[in-house]
Amino acid sequence: MAEFRRAGLHYALMALTLCGCAGTSPAVPVLDERASAPTRLEERLQTLAEKYTIEERPTRDPEQIRAQIASLEERRQSLMLRFTAEHPAVVQINRQIRVLQERLAAIEAAPAATNPPAP
Repeated sequence: MAEFRRAGLHYALMALTLCGCAGTSPAVPVLDERASAPTRLEERLQTLAEKYTIEERPTRDPEQIRAQIASLEERRQSLMLRFTAEHPAVVQINRQIRVLQERLAAIEAAPAATNPPAP
C-alpha cells in the first residue's frame, strides 16, 4: 500500500513538473517597469507642482497678474488635450485663474491713490 502511495505521489509530481506548476514557473514575459518609472515620476511631480503652487507674496501689479493668468490659461490648454474639464488638475487651474481674475478686478476697481507703487 505504501508503494502505491509513493508511486502516486511520484506521478503527481511528474505531472506538476510537466505542466510547469512545481517549483519553477513557466517563462512569462516580464515588462521592465523600471524603464517607464522616470517618466511616470516626472508626470507625478508636474501634477503635484501644479496642484500645490504657493505664492509667497501676492502681487498687486496688474501686468504681472495678467501674465500669470496667461500662463495658467496656456497650461490649462495643454491639460485639456489630455483631460476633461472635470479632471482635478484642470479644476485646480480654473480655480487659480478665477482667483487671479478676482484679484485683478479688485485692483483695477480700487482708486489709483491706494495702489502702492510697483517695485
